[in-house]
Amino acid sequence: MFNSPIATGESTAEINTANEQHIWSFAPKTNCTVTFSSSSNEDTYALIYDASTYTYSNDFSVMKDSAITANDDKDDDSLDFNITYDLTAGKRYYLSAKYKNPSETGNYKVNFSFVCKEHIYKKEIVSEPSCETDGQSLYTCIGCGHTYYEKIYATCHTYELSDFDGENATVKCKNCDSEFTLKFMDYVNGHNTYLDVVDDGTVNAKDYAKLLHTYKK
Repeated sequence: MFNSPIATGESTAEINTANEQHIWSFAPKTNCTVTFSSSSNEDTYALIYDASTYTYSNDFSVMKDSAITANDDKDDDSLDFNITYDLTAGKRYYLSAKYKNPSETGNYKVNFSFVCKEHIYKKEIVSEPSCETDGQSLYTCIGCGHTYYEKIYATCHTYELSDFDGENATVKCKNCDSEFTLKFMDYVNGHNTYLDVVDDGTVNAKDYAKLLHTYKK
């Protein structure tokens, strides 16, 4: 029974013999605050044990003494229990529900929920960004499953000179198929980053000669 994980939401406590405890297991992946409550027409009782320190015994009082917290009634007018308690990530706990009357048997509903004190997110890339289109990442908390999306901004084009035919230069993006052409004569004695291949600040005959030599067929 200690290997039965508790699920968030509603579960059923099944008490088949006198003074029996229905016990679930829970190992939080984040530091969290849990809420464990009951809904019954009879008086119910709850305990939370630290799995590393609890004591198993046929004597309930011995087990009760080893619990880290316990609750009988959530208020003076109620028969239902309600526990809110902080648990530590990476530790295993046992959540126990029983009838207050040791001879009582039957079934009743319990409810379990938890809230992460600090989310720990795992990142997953949903869509990769391109030069012109944003991508998207999905972050999912490993503890409670809370998610949010984050934009991955487009990378923008990274252009470089890729060809020269003696008249026009072809400038192409390294990461996609985007390209454009530059007519060499339009920039003579002017400035152009792609055509100034000798890097002297001006597009001139030296650039033309080097372009022809570099891209000769």
